[in-house]
Amino acid sequence: MGIDDRLVAAFRPKVLAEDILGYEVEIEKHPDDAPLHDDAALLNLELGRADAAVAHFSASLALKPDSAAAHYNLGIALQDKGDLKGAIAEYREVIRLKPQVKAWLTQRSRK
Repeated sequence: MGIDDRLVAAFRPKVLAEDILGYEVEIEKHPDDAPLHDDAALLNLELGRADAAVAHFSASLALKPDSAAAHYNLGIALQDKGDLKGAIAEYREVIRLKPQVKAWLTQRSRK
């Protein structure tokens, strides 16, 4: 890892935390914007803030309950928290919403 890579790695958490603050401000202005919640959740997930990620993915799903991507990402956040039952329920919802995912997963598991 070169010095540039180390600098990026050192500052990345601070930059992401600042980005999250920006999203929080925008969410206060536009609480019904599901993509804003998704983006804030992904940033929180990347920083290891699973509780905040779950809250934002849940808010997003309250607005767009048929979002397979939000269900999938909520499953990841729940899994990170150790809630395997909750994660499995979200992954099952992804398969219900997008049946082709099951076929893709089955095909990949055979390789």
